[in-house]
Amino acid sequence: MSAASRLAIGVVGGGQGGSALLDLLLDWPAARVVVVIDSREDAPALTHARVLGIPTSAHHLEVFSHSVDLVLEVTGRPEVLNDLLQTRPPGVEIIGAGSLRFFWDLLQDRRESDARMRAILDTALDCVITMDHTGKILEFNPAAERTFGYARSEAVGRELGELIVPPSFRDRHRRGLAHYLATGQGPAIGKRIELTAMRANGTEFPVELAVTRIGSDSPPMFTGYIRDLSERRQTEAILAGERQLLEMVAAGIELPKVLATLCGIVEAQTDGMLCSVLLLDPDGMHLRHGAAPSLPQTYIEAIDGTAIGPSVGSCGTAAFRKEAVVVTDIATDPLWAAFRDLALAHNLRACWSTPILASDGGVLGTLAMYYAEPRSPGERATHIAGIAISRGRAEEALRHSEAQLRQSQKMEAVGRLAGGIAHDFNNLLTVINGRSDLLLQRLNPRDPVHSSIEQIRKTAERATELTQQLLAFSRKQVLQPRVLDLTAVVSELAPLLRRLIGEDINLVVIPAARGRVKADRAGLEQVITNLVINSRDAMPAGGRLTIETADADLDAAFVGLHPGTQPGSYVALVVRDEGTGMSAEVQSQAFEPFFTTKEVGKGTGLGLSTVYGIVKQHSGHISVESVVGAGSTLSIYLPRVEMASEAPSLPRPSLHSVRGTERVLLVEDEDDVRAVARESLARYGYTVLEARDGEEALRIAGAESGHIDVMVTDVVMPGMNGRELAKRLLAIRPGTRVLYVSGYTDDALSQHGILDQELAFLAKPFAPETLARSVRQVLDDAPPNQPSSTSP
Repeated sequence: MSAASRLAIGVVGGGQGGSALLDLLLDWPAARVVVVIDSREDAPALTHARVLGIPTSAHHLEVFSHSVDLVLEVTGRPEVLNDLLQTRPPGVEIIGAGSLRFFWDLLQDRRESDARMRAILDTALDCVITMDHTGKILEFNPAAERTFGYARSEAVGRELGELIVPPSFRDRHRRGLAHYLATGQGPAIGKRIELTAMRANGTEFPVELAVTRIGSDSPPMFTGYIRDLSERRQTEAILAGERQLLEMVAAGIELPKVLATLCGIVEAQTDGMLCSVLLLDPDGMHLRHGAAPSLPQTYIEAIDGTAIGPSVGSCGTAAFRKEAVVVTDIATDPLWAAFRDLALAHNLRACWSTPILASDGGVLGTLAMYYAEPRSPGERATHIAGIAISRGRAEEALRHSEAQLRQSQKMEAVGRLAGGIAHDFNNLLTVINGRSDLLLQRLNPRDPVHSSIEQIRKTAERATELTQQLLAFSRKQVLQPRVLDLTAVVSELAPLLRRLIGEDINLVVIPAARGRVKADRAGLEQVITNLVINSRDAMPAGGRLTIETADADLDAAFVGLHPGTQPGSYVALVVRDEGTGMSAEVQSQAFEPFFTTKEVGKGTGLGLSTVYGIVKQHSGHISVESVVGAGSTLSIYLPRVEMASEAPSLPRPSLHSVRGTERVLLVEDEDDVRAVARESLARYGYTVLEARDGEEALRIAGAESGHIDVMVTDVVMPGMNGRELAKRLLAIRPGTRVLYVSGYTDDALSQHGILDQELAFLAKPFAPETLARSVRQVLDDAPPNQPSSTSP
């Protein structure tokens, strides 16, 4: 990050507090301290600043003689804060000592968040490179080091164009950057493009690039996500070679030409590799020459007619054993004792051979790969040979299965990432939301920091929504499934949808399904709403939008055309529009997270991926059919259940305030989250006993003479989890209600039995009022299904 783009901060107050704050600010990459002020010449922060070369002054108003964005007043003297507020230039924010603790906490959280982000960057499989508006590299992660061959210390500070862009493309790269800075438009921002990059050794290779702009301030910074396409291109070449071979076989081309082509395809994948095919003689005992376009003719003639056996080089042994034989050094391997001199005379030092087998398991011959130096040909050659030899496998089936594998691996990887960070994010967001709400309740709306805290709160809410969308895509969000009438859900949602899409779109609902599904109602509503919004955006000039429900029985024929589905009884939800439609390429990426065809700033790319995740979490199937210019149809199939619909579990209207005077035992292992929850409940009148883990909670419950009305406990804690704690607490205090809270994902909660029955549960992040309202509802409602002390 360049110095010009960092937040300029002035510190007023040079005592111990100012010195500690100075240390924290120096660890914040997004900020720089430009001046430290105190009237006392020997103030600790002044001494510290002079050592670091930071300017100092004596009078607090001199802070404005420096170019600052933010002033932190640490003295705690009201007259100093008033002077600063009355004389501050436009655009300069002032944070007084009364609000400094909140800012301190935010900085500490930011430092921890930066450490987590560094860990993510360090373990990312793709290259992540950040540059400033001049093209200078600011970030260069380990994957980029491995891919391009530069150490991070070599790359940071260098111009990206001269480092990884081939010379023939550098002018174009620089013109594109200049054009974006001048107009705000560019071909790479928010899109995925393929281009050519350059390694440190000067070799060029294909990459896939996605670029995002960081922040909306000027000058901007950019982060590029780069994936090496070399293996993909190699795989494409293999598939093209297989197609060529199949076409030759189908056309009746003579076997020697087919085998020579096979050898050429294999050799093209690795420099220095020489390939040969030997065919088993009808006598079943000898190998005859089939094809070897690159081997010396004298060597070919010498091995023609070699007998197979347990120790006859690589090929004779492979045919005899019916298994692959790898010889990494012919000069020392005993299998080559009889042929060693012959091979070495022709500069052959390594040989790998695999038998070519017929459908009945009989040996047809061998395929061998030679190298001029001792080495193992490796798995890539094995893969190539396997594709080439297995002629009966259809090309389209191979391409389809490999595409499915890549897609599932990609989505599973994002899912693991989303689920893994959800707990930490939810705890952080609980603290940020809670502290923001508590501060907003205490501050006068005219307080200068009120609007800043409101902005922090709104940003945290957007972060909460994004986290939930990622969890929905990764199929790890917490669901509360009930038996539902899908037709009823659509019909009840229709009035809201009509207001959402506007008057120029005609919404038609065809409620034909009679079957029931077991699903999370909020999740279904989100699926329907996201699909409708997508259709609305695809029809800017208006049109007809149809939502249809129907019973469906999927048979083997359907399953064959839609891999991943299972035959059986389903309820279908079909959303059909008359919009712009999608190309085949767009359809293949429609459910990928962050993929969008909308312009930058108009969409997150999580709408359909969220739908995909929710459908898969319900063991359902989703498919898309679309023609450019003729609209799109998205069909969802959810398993049908033979059960009556359950009444919706809606919270009854509260006859009481969220306030209360009851005694609450709060159990939470995260100190910051526990502090926010304690302050929140106390603010609403509750008496709070707090514990950092289950053992401490049981000690408090045993020693406390008064009653405990409700326990609010985290689910996943070190040592004893929330479920076990509740069982042991109810054994000594049977009348205590229990409210479980957690920031973990659906699968983690299922392991602890929270989702297996109807227990009172509150997901993180939560606001202070939401926590108080949940406690109030648990206290006021009929006794919930609490875990008994005798339950297993």
